[in-house]
Amino acid sequence: MPELGLDDTWPLILLGLRIAIAAALYLFLLNAFRALRAELRNRPSAGAAGDAGPRFWLEVVRCEGEDALVGRVYPLDSVTLIGRDPTSTIVLPDARVSSHHARLVRRDGGWWIEDLGATNGTFVDERRVGGPEPLNGAREVRFGPVVARLRREVRA
Repeated sequence: MPELGLDDTWPLILLGLRIAIAAALYLFLLNAFRALRAELRNRPSAGAAGDAGPRFWLEVVRCEGEDALVGRVYPLDSVTLIGRDPTSTIVLPDARVSSHHARLVRRDGGWWIEDLGATNGTFVDERRVGGPEPLNGAREVRFGPVVARLRREVRA
């Protein structure tokens, strides 16, 4: 069996590198499309919201030691993430609010809330929330020190 010299192996090495780069590019594109598809699945469709249907808002009514947040009103999506992290749907810029504090979900005609492991807890009418729970006409929701109310607006 003849030995391959260095001049004979370079084309094989370059071919291997080209295949590896092409495979890495395809894996990158596959992951990008998967992430895009997941993002689009989580968005409410235009028909689901309906222009004539009710819109829901979260209004901050109290915040211990942070008056600047009081009075802020945030529109709710069908899935709303609440926290201090800039990627949250509703960003509450208070150090006592966890980065990923809670999730509000519109399901079966009502709103459900779930604590996402927040250090200072999520409370519904001063009762600590664990897993997903329906709001069922709750008066106040508290994310750490931030107290808010769910508001409904019916558009004609």
